[in-house]
Amino acid sequence: MNKDFKFEDLYEAIYKILPNEDLQELMDVCYEITGVPILIVDIMYNVYGIAPLHPVGNENRDYLLEHRTYDDERVQLMYNDWFYQFSRYEQSSLHHRLGFFRRFSCYPGYRQD
Repeated sequence: MNKDFKFEDLYEAIYKILPNEDLQELMDVCYEITGVPILIVDIMYNVYGIAPLHPVGNENRDYLLEHRTYDDERVQLMYNDWFYQFSRYEQSSLHHRLGFFRRFSCYPGYRQD
């Protein structure tokens, strides 16, 4: 990461290229200024944009750079792993989090008994 970049420079560069409506160009400019790799994927890990267009040493990101997607089996394994990790949270922590959301009537699981 380029810690010396100025947000004014980033804003100006983005403002100049927005009329082009090119997502890859936007990501390239943001990477050039910030030095932070950027990856945009959909829910099935199909790549919409990636910057920079060279490997950065992250196995998953670099795989997507080359293949532009994961196979369905790998995506399913990743989701299963996420659900497994989520289920291993401490019960008190999970109850605390759910309790926070239940205070609001907009929460889909909200029931007032």
